[in-house]
Amino acid sequence: MRRGVPSGFSALLLATLLVSGCGSSESEQASQTENAPEGAEAEALEPSSERAAESLGGAFIEGVVRLDSEYAEVPLYSMEDIGLTPANSARPDGCPPVRRTARRPLTLAEDRGVGGVLVSISREVPFSREPPGEPQRRVVNVEQCMLTPALMVARRGDSLVVRNESDHMFMPRITNDPFMQGLMPNQERVIPLGAAGRVVDIRCQLSTGCGRTDVVVLGHPYFDITDEQGRFRIEGLPPGDYRVHAWHPLIPEAATEVTAFSEPASEPLVLTVRGRASPAGPSESPEEARRVGSAAGSNTPSPAASAN
Repeated sequence: MRRGVPSGFSALLLATLLVSGCGSSESEQASQTENAPEGAEAEALEPSSERAAESLGGAFIEGVVRLDSEYAEVPLYSMEDIGLTPANSARPDGCPPVRRTARRPLTLAEDRGVGGVLVSISREVPFSREPPGEPQRRVVNVEQCMLTPALMVARRGDSLVVRNESDHMFMPRITNDPFMQGLMPNQERVIPLGAAGRVVDIRCQLSTGCGRTDVVVLGHPYFDITDEQGRFRIEGLPPGDYRVHAWHPLIPEAATEVTAFSEPASEPLVLTVRGRASPAGPSESPEEARRVGSAAGSNTPSPAASAN
C-alpha cells in the first residue's frame, strides 16, 4: 500500500521527529485488542517454517475461502484507509504512483476463492498455555515509498521492526505505540509487540502517506494466509475439534467448527466470506463492526479466534 512534500515541511523532513502525546489512548489500545481476530490473545502468527518446529501432532486442516455469490468483487480500501488524504497524497520525487494492490490487497479467483485472507484456529483449551517459542523480529519495510507487506502475523513477545528503505523520510504511526517517530532513509524502529490478541495498524502521517500494514498478534503458530486461489492448510495439530476463522480488515470474519485428522477430509472445508460496502474505521470494535456489517456489509479486524 503506497505518495511531493510541501515546502513547509522541509525542516521536518531533515530530521527524525519524536512526537510524544500522539500515541494511542487507553480506549484506542483496548479497541485494538477487541479488533484482534477471535482467539488472537493466545499467541502470535509465524511463517510455516517456524510452525513446523513447534508441531504438536500430525493432524491438519485444509480448505478454501470463497466470496459469497452475493458480491461481485472483493472490497477495497479507500485512500484514507491506507493513510492517503488530500493533505498528504502528493508523491515525493522519485516515488512511483500508488499501486492498485495498495487499495485492493485481496485477490479473487475465477471460482471465487479469495487470496490474502488470514485463516487461524481456536479451541476449548486455550493455546496460551503453551510456550510461545523464541521471540522473532517481524519486519515491515517502506519500499518504493509504500509499506509492505499488507498483512503480517506475529506472536506474543515478538518485536515489530519498521524499516525505511525508501529515499525519503516517512513518519509511521503505530497504533499500540505512544510515540510517532520520523524515519530517515535506512533507519528503523523496533517496538515490542507484547501480549497477543490485537491488531497493530501502521500508516504514515503528516507530510506524505505510505500505505498500510496490519500486524495480527496471535497466541499460537497455527495459521495460514490464503493463496491466490483462496486455499489454506494449517499443519502440526493434535487431532481434535477446532473452530476455524477466516479474517481480513476488509471483510467480516467467518468461522466454522471442524475436526482435524491426519488424513484428508472427504469434502474440502469451505469458508464463505462476505464483502462490505466500505472499510470500517480503525477505532471500531468487532461488535461495532458486526453491527455495521449486518446493515451495510462492513467489518474490522477481529482475529479473536487465533488468540485463544
